[in-house]
Amino acid sequence: CHECEVGFRSNGIECVNINECASGNPCHANATCTDTPGSFTCTCKPGFQGDGQTCTDVDECADASLNNCHANATCSNTIGSFGCSCSFGFQGNGTACERECAPQMHPTASDGAASDEFGYSVSVSSFGSSGNAVAVVGARFGDDGGSESGTAYVFRMAPDGTATQTAKLTASNGAANDQFGFAVIVSSFGNSGNAVAVV
Repeated sequence: CHECEVGFRSNGIECVNINECASGNPCHANATCTDTPGSFTCTCKPGFQGDGQTCTDVDECADASLNNCHANATCSNTIGSFGCSCSFGFQGNGTACERECAPQMHPTASDGAASDEFGYSVSVSSFGSSGNAVAVVGARFGDDGGSESGTAYVFRMAPDGTATQTAKLTASNGAANDQFGFAVIVSSFGNSGNAVAVV
């Protein structure tokens, strides 16, 4: 009988390898043990760093190259991994985020008639710092100034989709068949608020 080298044991005939990984993991809890002839190696698992005997968490959020979160998402570090969640105003799984759609809005005219063609033209501003948007809706066959003279309506649009009529517009010199409201547009007008144009 001869003495075996470290990492081997005798079976009475020859020296055979000892699988250190099978007899209690000698590595860190967050490391993988790999048996080798006469020895073993310890490698930290993904999401951890160290020599295998000691493994510490990697903060993937501190280095953009280590995570795949979208530019419009927030990265949250977890033990051994990370998570991505879309920022406010965006939707998706965190690795892909797109701007949320505006809520469905259904304004109605206070005095509309079926033949007015309310909604023939529509323009909506973006939601400003006040939290509201402005919508202008044309009804080209409104008859306030004569048959098919045309009308337009202005609404204040809340983020939840609520529409409140704030004005009704007609041409000061409107006449039959003018179709005022055939086209409408609303846009920003500097610091004073919104500007509305109706044709």
